[in-house]
Amino acid sequence: MSEGPSDTSLILKPAKDIIAENAPEIVAEFRRRLSERPEGDVVLHIGKSIRIDSQGFSVIIGLHKDCAAKGRAFAVKTASRDALRLFRMMSLDRFIHLEEAADDD
Repeated sequence: MSEGPSDTSLILKPAKDIIAENAPEIVAEFRRRLSERPEGDVVLHIGKSIRIDSQGFSVIIGLHKDCAAKGRAFAVKTASRDALRLFRMMSLDRFIHLEEAADDD
């Protein structure tokens, strides 16, 4: 994705780790929020303290695919340099717009 989200984006901030144990609940919450606001760009804001496992990356990729199917821009924003490094190591930055947050808002 060449562009980032707009200022009118839907911001998703998971309160729990994006891991296998929490995946069904997180997916349901994301889908609910997306259906409540069916238009506009989507930003997944991952806090420094949020952990992501392999199932969590699958959740994020699925969210990206859901957004792309509906013509919505999708981005991941995080203050965690480790998370950014992992996204890049897995080449997810080729199709998911990544932003480094200034802090852990």
